[in-house]
Amino acid sequence: LETIKETLKIVDYSRAICMFYTANTTLLTLQENIDTVTPATHKVLVSHLAGNGLTVAGPLPQLPAKDVFSAELPKLQLDANDPQHNLILSAKAEVDVPKKQVKLQLEIKFVCPDGAICIALYSQVKEITLPLQTVQKSNCGDTYVALSPNGLVGGAFEKITLVDYSQATCERYIENEIEVSYDYSQPYPPFTKYQHLFSGSKIAQ
Repeated sequence: LETIKETLKIVDYSRAICMFYTANTTLLTLQENIDTVTPATHKVLVSHLAGNGLTVAGPLPQLPAKDVFSAELPKLQLDANDPQHNLILSAKAEVDVPKKQVKLQLEIKFVCPDGAICIALYSQVKEITLPLQTVQKSNCGDTYVALSPNGLVGGAFEKITLVDYSQATCERYIENEIEVSYDYSQPYPPFTKYQHLFSGSKIAQ
C-alpha cells in the first residue's frame, strides 16, 4: 500500500546571524509523512512569499486521503457484456485504508425463477471486497486502486478504481464527487469481460 503525504515547511533566514551562507531570505520546501497543511493555506503562503520577492520551492501539497469513507453511487453506466447488467439497481462504495480494502456493494433486482411462485419480490446485495493496492494523490483527486488477490479470484480478474474529487483544487470541470469503475475479466469460456462505471457523492461521516 503506497500513500503519499506531504506538508509545508518554511525556513526564514531573514534574521539569521549564524556564520553560513544563505542564498534565499525564505525557502519554502516540502517534507514527507506529515499531513498538516491544506492546499488553501499553501496557496496563500506561496502568493504572499512570491509577492515579496522570496523564493518558493516544491509542488502544491495535498490533503491526506481520508482513511475511511463511503459513497452512494446513484449514477450508473452499465456494460451490456455483464449478463446481470440490467438487474443492477444501485451501488455503494466504501474505502477502508487501515484494513487495506475497497468494497463495492451492488443492489441486484430479484428475479423469480421459472416455474416458482414468488410472494414478494425483493432486491439482493452483491458485495465485492478487494484488497487495496495503491493510493495516489494529486490536486485533481485521490485515486484508490484495489485488485483481486494475485490478480485472480476463482480464475477471474477483478479491479475497483475509486477517484475522490471532494478535495480537488485543479482547474477542471468535475461533475461528480466520487467516480468508481469496476473491471471484470474471465479468461476462460465463456470469456466474459466488462467494465461498469458508477458515480455519486460521499456519505457524511
